[in-house]
Amino acid sequence: MNILLTHGWLRGNLGDFCISRQCIRGLRSAIPNLKIALITEPCEDWEGKREIASLVDSMAEEPYQTDRSHLFRQVDAVINAPGGGLQNRGDHRGPFMLRDAQICGALGIPHFFASHSFHPAFDVSSVERSLFIAREPESFSWLRQCGCNAVSAADLAFLEPMPEISQADRAAREKVLLFLRFDHFKEIRLEKRMLHLDGRTVELPDLPLVLASSDPRRDSPRLEELSRAWQIGYEPSIKLEHLLQSIARSAYVVSDRYHPIIFAHMLGVPFTFLERKGSLRDRGLARLLRGQSTAALKDLARGGMEALCGALQAHVTSC
Repeated sequence: MNILLTHGWLRGNLGDFCISRQCIRGLRSAIPNLKIALITEPCEDWEGKREIASLVDSMAEEPYQTDRSHLFRQVDAVINAPGGGLQNRGDHRGPFMLRDAQICGALGIPHFFASHSFHPAFDVSSVERSLFIAREPESFSWLRQCGCNAVSAADLAFLEPMPEISQADRAAREKVLLFLRFDHFKEIRLEKRMLHLDGRTVELPDLPLVLASSDPRRDSPRLEELSRAWQIGYEPSIKLEHLLQSIARSAYVVSDRYHPIIFAHMLGVPFTFLERKGSLRDRGLARLLRGQSTAALKDLARGGMEALCGALQAHVTSC
């Protein structure tokens, strides 16, 4: 079976790297003799990109606007790689993801959104032939209201193995990690233990503060500036293992980034999630973390992967 994995994002965001790896490994383990071609947004060379390249049969780098409809006829199915693009109003990738789904629908080629969140600003009514794996309940409910074929799941990062933490390391937790996106809050101020974010105030634990990032290629310019202004440390992570260890050794996490919150939850580290206003993704994740056990979240994520693989296998059987 030949599949085309489109709209990959390997530009240094460790959350996207994590879920891309989980998706590809899940496909490989479930479907024998699978050939995977990946198309990803152009990006610099780094370790995560090389690892993903080693997991697929071929990888090409193209801007998301590229018309690749001529490739769709050469494969058995097209899968939109897990991650962003449709979760925030104004994301320029979204219309092109939907365009690809529409083309596949017109050609009769199976199309899947592997693990995604959605914003109501995007009209999904024209891609009702696609299978949507929704990574949180708010997106799932909205998709069903739109008449889409959707599966309720959880983010694939819940399947990532967490590092073992010794009792000594747990007892030594003595820092607060601050993950702040480069493009979320316009005004960020720190006054003693009070963090002010566009009118929102977060009281921080009385422990050393450290700025952190799971996407340093985009976050570093702003976080380095804040680090100098606030005279606190900055710990960017360019490897997933470093990110997980850094979170595991912290006493508290404050983040407006999605995956650091998932990892904090899985590692048993207390956190404050700075949700983006109007985001079904963020509201849905907060709901999942409040209402589901760790085991249940893993089962939800695994169920989404199984639904994707099952639909692919059903297509092979019917051909």
